[in-house]
Amino acid sequence: MRGGGKALFLVPSRLAYGPTGNYYTIPGFTPLLFNVELVRVKQGPGKK
Repeated sequence: MRGGGKALFLVPSRLAYGPTGNYYTIPGFTPLLFNVELVRVKQGPGKK
């Protein structure tokens, strides 16, 4: 993904909070949906 790119990430409940959820905010067995925008990419040392 390049800077300015956008993506949706769907995380199934088994990889997120599972059957227990997160107390009162996220019920158990809830998939999570993340809408992500990559603002910029910073290259590390030694990269060209």
